[in-house]
Amino acid sequence: MLQKKRTGCLSRFRQGFSLTELLIVLGLLGLFGALTVPTLFFTRTSNDQSAQANSVIKSLSFAYLTAKTNGLVDENFRAVDLMPQLNYVNVDTGGVTQMEGYQFTDSELTCSSTRPCLTLHDGSRLMLESYSFNGTANNNAIQVLYDVDATYSGSSVDGPSKTVGFFIYYDGRISTRDNCDNPTCTSAGCSSPVSDSDPVWFTGIDRD
Repeated sequence: MLQKKRTGCLSRFRQGFSLTELLIVLGLLGLFGALTVPTLFFTRTSNDQSAQANSVIKSLSFAYLTAKTNGLVDENFRAVDLMPQLNYVNVDTGGVTQMEGYQFTDSELTCSSTRPCLTLHDGSRLMLESYSFNGTANNNAIQVLYDVDATYSGSSVDGPSKTVGFFIYYDGRISTRDNCDNPTCTSAGCSSPVSDSDPVWFTGIDRD
């Protein structure tokens, strides 16, 4: 008995896709990848850097608690006085090292004897500001600046190189400029929260 020749979808399936159709599919996949991969990569990098910064925050918190427990903290205490309690591989006080400035500025922060920079074991860098608490109220603070990749890009564009500032309060709390107390006071004066002042890579302080 003669079998009837099948046509339609089955025949189309056996023949496969044409070269033009394959090229269209590959082009769409390439376009999708070009749109999504940079975003996914930046999100992962940002999360890694934020976790790195939170590890440094924990080290700062422990260093401050140690200094306070040892009776070293008073209204004249400065961020630079945390150095004996911090773990680092190098310190620059001679103006050789430059740190990235805050977001939306292309200025650099130069390390000095009054603003020493500590290179940490993970390659990131801390600048210890010279301001003291200038009081013992809960909103009196000292300031530390953190550069997660320890590079100076010379760009004003917000990104992974930009520095984030941490306030360490007399009562041991730590905040950024985004959500600091109003007012937050150091020996240099008082400041208020500045919305969106934290760099885009920093997703916030882990309170766990």
